[in-house]
Amino acid sequence: MKLFWLKPSLRKISDLFAILSICLAVNIAQAFPPVDAVEKKWYSGIKVDGSLQTTLGIDEPNVGSIFASKDTRSQVDFSTRRFNALLRVRQPGKFLALFDGMLENDQDTGQDLHQGLVNQLYLAYDVTDVLRVRVGKQRTLWGHGFAYIPTDFINPPLDPTALNLIRPGVKAISFDYSFSKFTLSGILTKDSGKVIGGEGLKLTSSAISGLDFYLIYYHSDIVGHAGGASFAVDPSVIWFPKWPSFVIYGSLGINEKSRYPEVLNATYTVNGSNLYYPAVGPTGKTGPYLSFLAAMSYEFVKARLSLSAEYYYIGDAYPPGDRDKIMNALSSPNIYVSQPSSLWLNNLTAFGRNQQQYLSLSLSHRSVTEGVNHFLDTFGYELGLLQGLNDSSNFMTAAIKSNYWSNTEITLRSFQPFGNSKSEFGSMPFNWNLQLLVKVGF
Repeated sequence: MKLFWLKPSLRKISDLFAILSICLAVNIAQAFPPVDAVEKKWYSGIKVDGSLQTTLGIDEPNVGSIFASKDTRSQVDFSTRRFNALLRVRQPGKFLALFDGMLENDQDTGQDLHQGLVNQLYLAYDVTDVLRVRVGKQRTLWGHGFAYIPTDFINPPLDPTALNLIRPGVKAISFDYSFSKFTLSGILTKDSGKVIGGEGLKLTSSAISGLDFYLIYYHSDIVGHAGGASFAVDPSVIWFPKWPSFVIYGSLGINEKSRYPEVLNATYTVNGSNLYYPAVGPTGKTGPYLSFLAAMSYEFVKARLSLSAEYYYIGDAYPPGDRDKIMNALSSPNIYVSQPSSLWLNNLTAFGRNQQQYLSLSLSHRSVTEGVNHFLDTFGYELGLLQGLNDSSNFMTAAIKSNYWSNTEITLRSFQPFGNSKSEFGSMPFNWNLQLLVKVGF
């Protein structure tokens, strides 16, 4: 196996840049005072804060993956070089201006940092004490859920090959109008790339103590008429006072049109013989389609330990039969079947979205000790498992985190897929992936 740093000069320069960025971030962290100790203020009560984050990742490519190119070699290499910047300028009770952007290398060509993306850029203005208006590119997540939100009809589909699951915002105008126990939110999105313009309303209720409840309606050409409900319940407030830190939450969503391309049966004729393969059909097949999430979480407060379990079902995702057709065709040794089927590579959604049924389990220990010593008091870890229940493939994550410096978070995170080459997670483009993230607040 070749060492990953023995690369052409351009790659060496970009790799060196990424490493130096991390070192510089740590030094800045030590130089700046903690955010919570010194709050930066400008004239008239204007406050400025934000963060800078550098991500450096290595992995071993999965040469047998359907997503791997022909020249992919099984050697450890840099896979991710990413720089994120977040800046907030605000005056409480009046306005908030937010910028969230990043630079990232091209993981296919391995070139230097060149791909820029603005995830969010908006201005929120408090018109009155009860009315706030937000204009610009913004992230809007209506509903409960961590691994998946069934009532998220607004955002574009995730990048099929993305590992970071960064969710860019949408260009929109939105508002929040607050009543005594209710909040009415509205959004009008603009046509942009994969996002088709639409409009929606959300009613949030806090009338019952311990219950957070949403009613949602959204319409666009992508999903048609869509709606649903989402809730989070704290049983210790409503039913069981002896069960603090236990939360039950879930979502139910219905959309008129499918967001997934239809699987069509097509024929390819070679030397007078007919070969059959699944062709990429149009999106928007009329349903309706039902998706839902059922979940619970519990925190052992004294131990600083959190557990969660989520089951979710995606109504318009590929059922086992259709998904098997796609994966078998993409993995076929017959190029007259695999080549015309290759269009599916750009139409599969992100990992964790292709099947209909999933189970997500997670454990988080935010600090190993409390009041023992500064290192262990600021050291924690996370473990996660996402299982595709239709093909029994698994995706495991593990992370260790340190907040040794009060304005800095250092994370080492690993990703490990399991499954056969035709399963969702077994076909991921790497055998393992390791990422180092350094985030500095200011």
